[in-house]
Amino acid sequence: MEARELFVLTLAIFCLSGIHSATFTFTNKCSYPVWPGTLMGGGGAQLSSTGFELASSASMTLDVPAPWTGRFWGRTLCFTDSTGKFTCSTADDCGSGQVACNGASAIPPASLVELTLAAKWWTRFL
Repeated sequence: MEARELFVLTLAIFCLSGIHSATFTFTNKCSYPVWPGTLMGGGGAQLSSTGFELASSASMTLDVPAPWTGRFWGRTLCFTDSTGKFTCSTADDCGSGQVACNGASAIPPASLVELTLAAKWWTRFL
């Protein structure tokens, strides 16, 4: 299965009472587990999860405050060895040796998406 089919990312933007945020929903459409990774760009605080496992057909959401810049990618064929080190065949383990990437990016080969959410994105359309 090609990397672009690893998981589906759905974006919902909410602008209520001056709160500007986005909710990203990760859904695994594969018949095997995937381990999405996340990385905040620009030196800001990382999201509540920087890496997690998604079983087949499972979904998970992450709330992201605006402004935000970052990336998401899928990792496959992952396992934890006898020493406790987590590793993957694609996008490896961010060099952390853990499921969480802890501020590190994917190690190639990796297919990823990079996004930037502006604080007032709607003003561009007025």
